Amino acid sequence: MRRGKEHQPVEKPSNGAHRAKQPFDVVQIDHTKVDVLVVDDLYRQPLERPNLSLAMDVATRAVLGCLLTFEAPNAATVALLLTRAPHTP
Repeated sequence: MRRGKEHQPVEKPSNGAHRAKQPFDVVQIDHTKVDVLVVDDLYRQPLERPNLSLAMDVATRAVLGCLLTFEAPNAATVALLLTRAPHTP
């Protein structure tokens, strides 16, 4: 019996979905706006908040690469981030 959206079961996120046995098995990439206002050198006018992109290894929890840019996260920023990460052995 259907009772409407308020009675539908809520999906819960699963824990531990990304398992890695050795380094570089799984790398997670995340982007966030930094809580810093960047100002112009000459006129001291606020420009905007930069984006921080991080690549983290799931097995070791080490940061493999970081990128601070004014561009919105896209395929090009991910590619640039991956070029800064160390290569697999």
